[in-house]
Amino acid sequence: MSDLEQQPSGHDEPHLSFRTGWLRAAVMGANDGILSTASLIAGVAAGGGDQVAIVLAGTAGLVAGAMSMAAGEYVSVSSQSDTEAADIEREKYELEHNPENELEELITLTDACRILPRRRRGRQPSPSTLYRWAQKGIRGIRLETVQIAGTKCTSRRMLADFFQRLSEPSSASAEAEERANKADEEL
Repeated sequence: MSDLEQQPSGHDEPHLSFRTGWLRAAVMGANDGILSTASLIAGVAAGGGDQVAIVLAGTAGLVAGAMSMAAGEYVSVSSQSDTEAADIEREKYELEHNPENELEELITLTDACRILPRRRRGRQPSPSTLYRWAQKGIRGIRLETVQIAGTKCTSRRMLADFFQRLSEPSSASAEAEERANKADEEL
């Protein structure tokens, strides 16, 4: 589990979105297996096959489909693992040879909390605060984040842009100030 998921909240609300990968594969596999096996059985039955031929074709299709899905999932997971391992190696190389630019790359919201200045009462913002900034924003301005393997991440640049936009006067307050200035000029 990520640090964000381990943070205590004001209420007990477990989030299970990090499990959606296997659930998606299971639902798609079951759907594929049911449809392909049913189609095979319907085809054999429509072709005039007797009951033994229909059961044999259904069983053979079920076993072949299961083996195909298992092999496909294995290849998919293996290629994803190989890609992630290659990315880790590339990042290690970049950290060693180009640390300044690598430090500008993505960081988790928990790590982002550690680099932000302390707020009122001398505390640093919590990951749940940054998560809220990303989800709901402040004054209509949201913190940019990306989701990587179930973990929300941001960067130092995105944090700086977020606080820069917050410090700029909003268009509503700028319009109100302009109206007030016009009213002063008319007096």
